[in-house]
Amino acid sequence: AGSTVGFYESPGDGIVPEEPDHRRFTYKHSVGHAILHDGRQWHKTDPITRGTRGSLIAWARLCRDDQPRPPVGSLVRLADNPRTQSGVLADGAVGMLVEDDGVSRQPFHVSNLDGTSFSYYYSNDLVVVREEDAYQAK
Repeated sequence: AGSTVGFYESPGDGIVPEEPDHRRFTYKHSVGHAILHDGRQWHKTDPITRGTRGSLIAWARLCRDDQPRPPVGSLVRLADNPRTQSGVLADGAVGMLVEDDGVSRQPFHVSNLDGTSFSYYYSNDLVVVREEDAYQAK
């Protein structure tokens, strides 16, 4: 009983929202009901007032046929207007996709071309680059 979940407005890229300044909505759970939301939405559960809490968490992703996930090992750069503009792909750099969890929207673990630095990027923020184009960009 008394279980609620708060949803927050993000104050900026990489900045964690603060309570209560960025809370925009509080959902009060009811027995027999569930809430679905975009996993990119900042949220957190509030402490319960009595009883126990149970959670069923399911992940789903939307994939458009015209934008498949790039395979691990692909050379990539940032797409136009990416959400994350910093990291190893900043300033037009090309990197290599080294890991993809296959589920999340920000699963892409990307290294710089010499493999010494790594960053994570959102799936829609990456564009595959041909090898001959990658080394011309350096």
